[in-house]
Amino acid sequence: YRNDTVVISAPLKMKEKEIINIIIKNEEKIYALINKVNKKKKFTFENGSEIPFYGRNYKIIYSDDEFIRNDFIYLKSSSPKESYFSLARKYGKDFYRWRIDYYNYTYNLDYDVKQIVIRDMKTRYGVCNYRMKKITFQLKLALYPMECIDYIVVHELTHFKVQNHSKAFYDEVKKIMPDYKRINKRLKEIE
Repeated sequence: YRNDTVVISAPLKMKEKEIINIIIKNEEKIYALINKVNKKKKFTFENGSEIPFYGRNYKIIYSDDEFIRNDFIYLKSSSPKESYFSLARKYGKDFYRWRIDYYNYTYNLDYDVKQIVIRDMKTRYGVCNYRMKKITFQLKLALYPMECIDYIVVHELTHFKVQNHSKAFYDEVKKIMPDYKRINKRLKEIE
């Protein structure tokens, strides 16, 4: 499946009728794989394309500098992807502070997060060090939908109360996000 087209590879001597029969026999599997591929959206950093940035969509404009204005994200044409993640680092701390403050205020939490770090991590979305009152967020979360980002914020904040992934932990998450399982599933589909 390439460029929205199913590509079939078969031996040269195989008859077309045999190929069609194999396709028909495996039709459900083929559609399931296409749906799986389409869910894992790959973002391009091309001039004029649209890209999410911390829960909002922006149109990319190539520029000599990197900044955000109105509904546009200006990325350096020489290195647009690097420019995007540079902006994600620049705006990330304020964004996460806003989300942490929102959940603390809205749900009467009293989690004192002293330090927010944005880092490119390979296997984690976030890390909470409750002793140091520090949360580290995955750099690439800037590309994720808002509900997924919020789930990570709530997940890491909950570690201030429960420092493991026990039933008690998820019971606390559920108080704030009753549909956290659906959001967590969506998060894994994006990976």
